[in-house]
Amino acid sequence: MRMDAGGQRGRRDLAHSAILALPAHPPPTEFRRIPRCTRELRRSHPGNTMKNLLLSVMVALTPLLAGPAAARTPEFPTGPITIIVPVAAGDGFDSAARILAENLATHLRTPVLVDNRPGAGGALSVAELLRGPRDGQKVLMAINASLTFRPVLQAASTNYDPFKDLQPVSLAERTPSVLVIVNGLPFTDLKGLVEFARNNPGKVRLGTAGQGSIGDFDVEILNGLTKAGILSVPFKGSGPAITAMRGGHVEGVIVSLGSVSGTLKAGAAKAIALSDKFPGYESVPTLKELGYPQDLIGVWTAFVVPAGVPESTRKTLEEAFARSLRDPAVNARILPLGILNDYQPPARVITMMREETAVVNDIGKKLGLAK
Repeated sequence: MRMDAGGQRGRRDLAHSAILALPAHPPPTEFRRIPRCTRELRRSHPGNTMKNLLLSVMVALTPLLAGPAAARTPEFPTGPITIIVPVAAGDGFDSAARILAENLATHLRTPVLVDNRPGAGGALSVAELLRGPRDGQKVLMAINASLTFRPVLQAASTNYDPFKDLQPVSLAERTPSVLVIVNGLPFTDLKGLVEFARNNPGKVRLGTAGQGSIGDFDVEILNGLTKAGILSVPFKGSGPAITAMRGGHVEGVIVSLGSVSGTLKAGAAKAIALSDKFPGYESVPTLKELGYPQDLIGVWTAFVVPAGVPESTRKTLEEAFARSLRDPAVNARILPLGILNDYQPPARVITMMREETAVVNDIGKKLGLAK
């Protein structure tokens, strides 16, 4: 911008441009206050009216500089939004949810809380979501165990239909499942683990995040492929399973990488197999890389709301979650947890659910796991 000798013309132009940028129909509350603020500033600083007007405009714009809010409709809840998380506090997904909640609050312009409901392969978190009004005030970070595994393998004890009772908001995150063993064992890789387990029945125990969890299913896959007779020991969440491993109560765990990355970085345990390759863990093999026909199953999450939430509210949530999950600053904070943000729209979530349900059904039948 060109300025005259005294700088007055440039300041007038800048202030005029800022004022013209304000929406005229209807003006936000912050902007309606500007004239009164300007009158007060004129009285207190009559020689700096234009300067003070510019400052007033900038102050009024400050709340909007954090980014536009997702469009809110009259149906949108007035109170805080709660993200229900199917893992215990301190888990990688819990940490990721809290990072997202901070960012979401800036888009929704309302507090976003986190409510931990671990257990039963995610079924307890689904039950909490479906309890109460279906107004969009509760959003579930659903783990794929509750969307595709439990409804197939434990159909008799699953009292919800993920395709009828839930509506996706977005795909959220991915993390591999990882087989980890504690230090000091007589084996250091998967081949050694399998041989030891075969020669010492009942002596290799792998902790999981719970009965019906992805890790529980992965132990069954491992046994089906190796005939090693490894024992699956379900805990109430990944955290307790990892604690038990570090205390010598189980020889290892199969959990999400996001849950155990801190333990691995501390050198307290060793990863010997991954479901998928992941940045920073390139040396850890998958089962297929070791010659097996089937890999372990990884973990992904999707944000869902109960069926029946008003469409306008769901669209507002979709917009806000898309912004947060695509935010590079959010991704940079979550990646070190061993979790990768992977935003996908609701239609893609439904497709993934159908595809994985078919895979789980096929593997379950081959291994005789369906109950």
